[in-house]
Amino acid sequence: MTLQMQKKESLCCFFIDLNGFKQINDTIGYQGGDEVLKIIAKRVSHSISGSDIFARLGGDEFILILCDYGSPSHIDIIVERG
Repeated sequence: MTLQMQKKESLCCFFIDLNGFKQINDTIGYQGGDEVLKIIAKRVSHSISGSDIFARLGGDEFILILCDYGSPSHIDIIVERG
């Protein structure tokens, strides 16, 4: 991310809150919740490029940082795929 800032490339940041994730853990347990997180991570990783960042902040909160995303229409495409 620092490299993109040095190059003055565009960054786009999404804060993502998974509604109902606590209920998943409460219903099927933490192991089941971990499996759901793996599915989400795999799905997101197929929608973003290798230079983008997807990370869990904690609980049901995540951050997605798109590095040098190009144009706003590129963001629309990623959101639609997600």
